[in-house]
This record gives sequence, C-alpha cells and structure tokens, in this order.
Amino acid sequence: MSYASFRPVRRVGDQRAVSQKTPADTDEDTFRRAVSGPQPTLIAGPPARRVELEATFSSCPDAPRRAAFHEAGHATMRLLHDLSFTRAYIAEDGTGGVEFERASTRGDRWRSALRCLAGPVAEAHYTNTPIADVLLAPQSTQDRRRARAEIAHTTASFTEAVETCERLVAWAWPGISAVAEVLAARGEIGPDEACDLINAVMA
Repeated sequence: MSYASFRPVRRVGDQRAVSQKTPADTDEDTFRRAVSGPQPTLIAGPPARRVELEATFSSCPDAPRRAAFHEAGHATMRLLHDLSFTRAYIAEDGTGGVEFERASTRGDRWRSALRCLAGPVAEAHYTNTPIADVLLAPQSTQDRRRARAEIAHTTASFTEAVETCERLVAWAWPGISAVAEVLAARGEIGPDEACDLINAVMA
C-alpha cells in the first residue's frame, strides 16, 4: 500500500498535529468515514481514572509475539486518534495490556470501537488468521464485547466496524510492527517512544 502526506503523531505535551495520513489508494469519502465514523456521539463520562485493558495469551501458540502485536494495535490506534496511554506491556505470565487515563468526556463511539478492535485485528494480521477466529478467542473477549457495546450507539454494524478496522490496521502496519517489535523484545513501551517509532517508519 502506498502512503500520502504523513503528519507526525503527537508526543505527550507536544502540540504538533496528530497523524492523519490518507492512503493514496483509498478514496476520500471512504477514508473520512473510516476516521470519523457514522454519527459520532459525545457523552459525559466518569472523572479521569486509570484504565487497564488486559488480555491473556498464555494458551496461544507464539504467545509473546501474538500479545505484542495485539497490544501494539491498541496502542498505535490510540496515538492515531490523538489519544495517549500510560504504557503498553507484555508480562511473563502471558498477559498483555494498555494502560491509559479515561477522560471525563468520552470521544465518539465509532473511534472507540475501532480502538477496541485494533488489537484483535492486528493479531489476526500478524498470524495470518481469519479475524473471526481471533475475535472469538479468549484473549479477545473483552475487546469484542466493548466494541459491540460502542457500536450499538452508532448507525454502523459490527461487520462494518471490523472491515474498517482491517483497512486502518493495514494502513498503519509499519507503525504497529515497529511498536510490536519493541514490546516483544523488552516487554513494555511508553507513548513517547511509540510516537517516535511510528513517525520514523511512516514518514
């Protein structure tokens, strides 16, 4: 896939524009829908608090690398949506997760669903496994349920969200892969280092 005008993703405290690089082979209306989604809804949420989305991969073949690509998908999509995270990690017991602060106002439900799906979709892309199989696997249960709950508040279908996320993950694959390699090697990555890696490989 070819790439057009890439603008760097934003580091914590940095005021540069978030990445919004349009794939050259995707028409403008399709990409706008992929990014903006159908009828985004803003709702009031709880006060800011740390949230940790964790998945267990201990029963999976090649568990550490699967976990690395899964969590890199979540982390990268957050940065591409101009949202940060505290850390992404892979633990020795086969769990992986992304920690972040929940804002007092939640963004639109469509983007939230894409962020939930980005982990399983990235894992499927890495393993060359049908996305349906990964979504039904134990490590994707929480992501699948959260994505369905968010999509229920939009005019989109779950299938449409999965297909959109597959296109976005394919587009962002160089960045996801770079983040995943650090996670697989070291077990943890922060948002600033992830931003630098994504900018380096997608510029």
